[in-house]
Amino acid sequence: MKEKINEFAERLLVLPDEISTLQESLIELSDHLQKVDDEISERSSEIKTIINNALDDNGKKLYSNNELRESAFIIDSKNDILLPTLNIEHTEIQRKIQRVKIGIENLSNYQRNLRALVSYMLLPTGD
Repeated sequence: MKEKINEFAERLLVLPDEISTLQESLIELSDHLQKVDDEISERSSEIKTIINNALDDNGKKLYSNNELRESAFIIDSKNDILLPTLNIEHTEIQRKIQRVKIGIENLSNYQRNLRALVSYMLLPTGD
């Protein structure tokens, strides 16, 4: 039984570093996600500016109302080279973040369970 307690104790000593590593990874992914979000916002603004400034052959605004501008934005966004790629990257990063969060939660639960188990194993048996 002492061997098991020692084994659990050794595992408990390394778990904080493993959790910390995942937390650092989560921070890096969150920073990357923010950069991609900023790029998406910037590109969307560029597309909207082009739409807002578009003129017909007579020099009048091509998109005279908000509904037309929104429709043009949807179409232009789908046809844009950069924006769909950024949206895909955004989704992939979000999935990675969720996987890292699950890993952190799993390791934290494992750590808590090991602590409880070691505490239980160290209780006097009354022999």
